[in-house]
Amino acid sequence: MSKVLFIFSKNNSFQQWKLKSTAFNTSVSKELNLLIEKSHWALYYDHLNPVKPIKMQAPDTTAFILGNFSFQKNTFIERKEEKHWRMISYQELPDIKTVFNQLNGTYCCFDFNENNNKVSIYTDYLGFFPLYLYQDEGQIIVSSEIKLIKELTDEKLSWNPQAIQSYLENGHLISNQSWFIEIVRMRPASIYSLDCETRQLNRNYYWTWSEVSKLNRPIEELLVSYNELFKSGISQLDQEDCNSFGVSLSGGLDSRLIAYIASKTCNLSSFSFGNKLNYEIQIAQKVAKTLDIKHEFIQIGMSNWLENRLSAFWKVDGLLHLGHLHEVPVHNYIAANYPVYYHGFFGGGIYANRSEANLAMKPSLIPKYLKLGSSPDESEDIFYSKHCIDSYLIDQKIRNQSAHSIYLLSSHCKLILPFYNMNWMVLNYSIDDCLQLNHKFYLNFLNKYLPKQLLDIPWQRTGIPPHFIFLNLLASSSRLPSIREKVAQFFGSSKHFINYNEIDQELNQWLLHFKSEIRDLGINRIPASREIKFRLLSLVLIIKMMNKNTAHVL
Repeated sequence: MSKVLFIFSKNNSFQQWKLKSTAFNTSVSKELNLLIEKSHWALYYDHLNPVKPIKMQAPDTTAFILGNFSFQKNTFIERKEEKHWRMISYQELPDIKTVFNQLNGTYCCFDFNENNNKVSIYTDYLGFFPLYLYQDEGQIIVSSEIKLIKELTDEKLSWNPQAIQSYLENGHLISNQSWFIEIVRMRPASIYSLDCETRQLNRNYYWTWSEVSKLNRPIEELLVSYNELFKSGISQLDQEDCNSFGVSLSGGLDSRLIAYIASKTCNLSSFSFGNKLNYEIQIAQKVAKTLDIKHEFIQIGMSNWLENRLSAFWKVDGLLHLGHLHEVPVHNYIAANYPVYYHGFFGGGIYANRSEANLAMKPSLIPKYLKLGSSPDESEDIFYSKHCIDSYLIDQKIRNQSAHSIYLLSSHCKLILPFYNMNWMVLNYSIDDCLQLNHKFYLNFLNKYLPKQLLDIPWQRTGIPPHFIFLNLLASSSRLPSIREKVAQFFGSSKHFINYNEIDQELNQWLLHFKSEIRDLGINRIPASREIKFRLLSLVLIIKMMNKNTAHVL
């Protein structure tokens, strides 16, 4: 894992704090490497992470970039490889946006300025690298994992009822929640500045969505720029130390695009996984054959599915529920075969429909996408765009759900996330929403730049080859994709790579096993929806895990 831990002792020296912390001395310190220690604070990092930190050193400032990332060619050229980090010296450190614009992946930055005795903590643009904050009268703790903070605090933490409600109703947390009232998720694109003299912690944004404005340019120009930025986000990454790259192919368009571009720049192999060979896997095999790249199918059995997912579930603090951990069985395969892995996380498309195009998120729109309950909606926060509801939904949904799958995978290999390329992303959200509806712009882009052989292979979502743009637009704007899936499930199959039909009975049995704990949550009967069942079982298990500080709760 890209595990991070920062501790600031307000009243005592860090050494005195460490002597008093039983948990730190017995378990935490054994998992982490010390990166830097000063009189009142220290920064630790997971020594098993596959990507070394970058240490940037200037005469009066030391900074560390932590996470799982690649950087652009001709960047950090003068770096020196050392045991625990890559070292670069500067006369003056570049500003944080300059640094982050040269990276691909998920990351954060900690820097210490000796002149003003301040520590600054920078979250990535969209906050996909998880960081949590706890502070009381004696200490400030920042970590990428909630359980690590819980283990180190002397205070008895209070479960957050709003978080529990959000998890049950949305499948994930919202509004910068954590499981505990005293711990909060750190906001995206933010500088948290800690004055070590006054012990005060302040926050400001270094970037907001207001910097993304809608463009009035001809479509052909936009298509060219879109292609150039996406391609360069892959081809311009410095990967000279790697000779084997992998990509997971599905029946979708995003993995097809990544595989096409990456196959021209590196030694690429592909794989797919699932319960059995199905429609989506067949599409993936056709894509690999067309690109003339190796393809392997990894069959995943569903026996002991719950037991096999518990460790990963605990690693992400239960924030990615059990129904979303289908990739876990192939993590070891990825680690053994691909030092570098292209992932289609945060792929193309927008949330808005025609009536919501080019609008800010409004409180009246939120119920369509989220159930807030008693949680604040935060839609008026200056971070969000006034011209695109996606800025709000990316923050509330993607950051709090699928981004955790990237954090989980980050301990196994070096990741490349072609769609989390800020230069390309800014252009993507500068395009008029009306051009993006139902993947219209994306389909036009693919038809302009992908070879015909790839365009002749059906798109799993609609069953229609992407070169039939109008038919795909028609299908995407209708209920056809959901109807196709319901028909497939009726016959005991699925067009998706994982078919959960075969574990429905076992899922019900686990819920019956925990019926007492479920009643304690105020729920008196088993829900009908499989999705809600997964949420409920996940919630019961993470409560037990957090209370016992272990994944072994069955």
